[in-house]
Amino acid sequence: MNINDFVFGDATSAAIINAIISKRLPFPANGKTGIILYGSYGTGKTTISKLLPQWIDNDKDVFVTRNDCGRDGADKIKRAETQFQCLSMNNSGKHWFIWDEADLLRNDSQQKLKTIMNYTHALHIFTTNKLGSIDAALQSRSHVINMNNSGVVEDYELRIRRIAQRQYSRLLSKQEVSMIVGDGDISWRDMRTTLDVVCCM
Repeated sequence: MNINDFVFGDATSAAIINAIISKRLPFPANGKTGIILYGSYGTGKTTISKLLPQWIDNDKDVFVTRNDCGRDGADKIKRAETQFQCLSMNNSGKHWFIWDEADLLRNDSQQKLKTIMNYTHALHIFTTNKLGSIDAALQSRSHVINMNNSGVVEDYELRIRRIAQRQYSRLLSKQEVSMIVGDGDISWRDMRTTLDVVCCM
């Protein structure tokens, strides 16, 4: 899987992510130590959040602390405060923290995260369905990436064709692609599931 397998909600979001991965846009820099992936369910936020540290650090074994914010958010903030003060096990010397469903973090927890985000050796990836629930200070310290459906059918058709060829050695027919992608207004999760079904028939 690579960055070209994902569709972003707008051209700016795609350009920022591609520039960070290719090192054309320094990260962290300019006070930004986070990446917020926002969008509706099934758009690939969680999947890409797991892959970004590897791509940015150029290390497939990069160590990442993954946090499900739905439970014990305050305890996870405390753990992060302790971890980022220790020597990182990554080649880059960076600590990576993933905050899944970050909108579930209480306001006081989000306020504590602001402090950690002032350090450039602690990098954060947030996923959320509700961007408005993320503190403005966290947003200003992050690149905010739109993962909503782009609404452009061709974006999905091209990626589905590439994945089918790479993963299944299949050249999909126009009818098969149409069945998988539809009008481009279904979730990426559902498209990938239908792709698996079509290629295994």
